[in-house]
Amino acid sequence: MKLFSTKTLKIFFFLGVVSLVTSKGNEIYTEKPKLVSCPGNIAKEITTGSIRIFWNQPVYTDNCGKTCLTIIPDTSSGSRFLVDSIHTVRYIAKDPSGNRNEECVFTVEVKRKGT
Repeated sequence: MKLFSTKTLKIFFFLGVVSLVTSKGNEIYTEKPKLVSCPGNIAKEITTGSIRIFWNQPVYTDNCGKTCLTIIPDTSSGSRFLVDSIHTVRYIAKDPSGNRNEECVFTVEVKRKGT
């Protein structure tokens, strides 16, 4: 968790005049990233061997903006999965203050065709 010592606010006045106000003080940001969308469970059928499976990355928002987030999967999209397997995929989103969201979890299941 990081402490931020300077805060700048834009205050808009009538007639388009903008004023910047800067305040000093230690503020602790504790809001974790919010999960917007997470892939659903995935099921595929193949006859033998393995298959590469792709999915869209989860979407998160945070008070620091989208570009400041680090999104970490335990298994990457495009990984190879063996027939007759079920794998749980987990994503973690972290902001610069160290706040984490671990809510995106889904399964990838590869079944043998015809069973």
